[in-house]
Amino acid sequence: MRKILKTTSKLEYPLTEQFLDSHNKICYALFQQKRYQELEAFLKWYNKENGKSYVRSKDSIYTVSPLPQPNKYIKIPMYAEVVNCDFAAGVFRLDLRITGDYENQVENILFHDRNNIFNQVTYSLSDSPVPLRRVTIPEGFISPLSKSTYNLYLVFNEYQKIPLQIPNKKLLLKKSQTENHHFYKNVHNQLALKVL
Repeated sequence: MRKILKTTSKLEYPLTEQFLDSHNKICYALFQQKRYQELEAFLKWYNKENGKSYVRSKDSIYTVSPLPQPNKYIKIPMYAEVVNCDFAAGVFRLDLRITGDYENQVENILFHDRNNIFNQVTYSLSDSPVPLRRVTIPEGFISPLSKSTYNLYLVFNEYQKIPLQIPNKKLLLKKSQTENHHFYKNVHNQLALKVL
């Protein structure tokens, strides 16, 4: 890492301009400043999937880090949360609140099989207003999926993806179940699908 820092110090532009993720900028700065204990604590927090807090401010969303200011609130490029999920007349309806820099570049929902990394299916989204978007998925789309558990992601900006968060602890998903398809909140407070 020190060799990289030495090499990049000769660049004509700041290396951090090439980082897409704010978390990487913070790691780089902490390493440069030799604040290794803070860097270690930050990486442990960052790699922990659940337990993160989010704060909205106007059209942006921030994750609350364990670091002191100015790195306490870290802007994230995109965030999506499930506001409601139910099933009626052969259609699963998801109400999603989407916030971030790429709100208008949301393309589809990715169903990723947790047991087979090669098994993933995308459901294309039609244009609808943001930040609150209603997604209707016919049961006929889900029926052909093989028996397994699927994590759901929102795909944006052609290839980037984020999980669908469920921060509301009172959101009940029992209305979003059929005999063979169960939407549920996983241990990371994210939307998942069990196909029986």
